Amino acid sequence: MQPSKPRYTVQPLDPQILLIKLSPRISVIRNVATGKDVTYFGCDTLEQAQRLAAWMADRGYSKYSPAKDRGANKPRKSQRMPQAYELKCHRCPEAWIVQAMARDLARDHAEKALAQAAA
Repeated sequence: MQPSKPRYTVQPLDPQILLIKLSPRISVIRNVATGKDVTYFGCDTLEQAQRLAAWMADRGYSKYSPAKDRGANKPRKSQRMPQAYELKCHRCPEAWIVQAMARDLARDHAEKALAQAAA
């Protein structure tokens, strides 16, 4: 079985706002007019979301600051993602999104391979 290729979907939420689903656990809301992105990372547990937030904080990505319009909100119950919890990040570094997307797609590939082997 070949590794999953990135497949994304784009859903307009408003004439200037797009929801871009990058992988099963990562979505970006893009304001086309301002160029601002807000990234959502879906997590199965609150502990996973808290570990992700701590990982980001350890790398200098702090709590969301309205003045800087950058940072991560506290993990919360999902409002946009299908997982139980999500971490909302304003202007998340693109490299982190790419890294998380690659891990998510690899996990998806492994789960499909295991399901196929069990069938």
